Amino acid sequence: MAGVGQDRGVRWSLIYLVAHFVRMLKLQVIFVRDVLLKLDGETVIQARSACRPDSRLWTELLDCGTQPLGERLFDGTLPLKRSDFEFLRFEDSDHPSFRQPVNARRSYFDWNGETLELTEYFLLKLIDLYR
Repeated sequence: MAGVGQDRGVRWSLIYLVAHFVRMLKLQVIFVRDVLLKLDGETVIQARSACRPDSRLWTELLDCGTQPLGERLFDGTLPLKRSDFEFLRFEDSDHPSFRQPVNARRSYFDWNGETLELTEYFLLKLIDLYR
């Protein structure tokens, strides 16, 4: 992505939100890390990583502050297996978020039997930048 940003003369920046516990439907508790990827100050991608709170491997990895998660996921040092991608295209009224995602993709990582769900929301602003 940095190459794309550099070619267009734009600046990519990452903003990380604190990893936190979230209560989901059926009172299931999960550990979540939300990330916003900004391009020229505009949020263009929102990513959410989620795992069980008792998953020691994943919670320690997700609690990495401002370090990009991708640096660890894809550096080849972890014994990970990644699922195929699942894709979703949102219609205008499908998602109540003020960030207005237009597409999303989700995949799962397995690390010694523990699972991480990674969902990336590609926001309308990203599409607008390349029109």
